[in-house]
Amino acid sequence: MNFSKFKSENPEIKFGCGIRKRPSETFFYQKGGMMVSISPEEIRNPDDVDGIRKLVVDFVDTAMVVKDRYNPEYHFLP
Repeated sequence: MNFSKFKSENPEIKFGCGIRKRPSETFFYQKGGMMVSISPEEIRNPDDVDGIRKLVVDFVDTAMVVKDRYNPEYHFLP
């Protein structure tokens, strides 16, 4: 995702973006504007309407990177 413009009349207002912490998170990394959340996850075949066959994938991740030149700040919100 690329946000090309953000203009606020109030200099105290900052642009915000975030990612959701993965359920059953087994690994989290955050440094500057980079964060990664990893967890195992059950994958289901959408054609299997009864949900009988499931595949557990050990590493499913979500990540976000904000360039350092934008002076990102990390805040955890429960």
